[in-house]
Amino acid sequence: MRAKRPSRKAKGPAALPFLPEAPPLLPAREGPVENGKRLATLPRGLSEEMRVNWSAFNGHPFLHLRLWKCGLDGVWRPDPVRGCTVKVRELASFSEAVQVALELATGHG
Repeated sequence: MRAKRPSRKAKGPAALPFLPEAPPLLPAREGPVENGKRLATLPRGLSEEMRVNWSAFNGHPFLHLRLWKCGLDGVWRPDPVRGCTVKVRELASFSEAVQVALELATGHG
C-alpha cells in the first residue's frame, strides 16, 4: 500500500498565495498653481470651468480668462489653448463690450 501524500489543497487563511507588499500610496497630486487673484469661476459642465484672474507678468497687470479642465485623476489643469488676456488699456472697451453683450442677451439692447 502506498503512503498517502499530503493534500495540495490548503485550507483557511494560509491558503492565500503570497502577495508582495503593495507600494505605499502616493499623496494626491496637486494641479498647477494659479497665477494672480481669482475674480470669478464660471462652471461649464461637470469637468470644465472658465476662471477669471487678475494677474501680472513682468510687472504688467492684466485680466486673464482661461478654461480649466478636470482630468480623470481629479486634478484641475489649465487648457493650454483656450484662454486670453485683456491688457489694462483694453479694460474699458472690454467692459463696454461685455455690457452691450449683456443687454443683447437679456433683450434690452
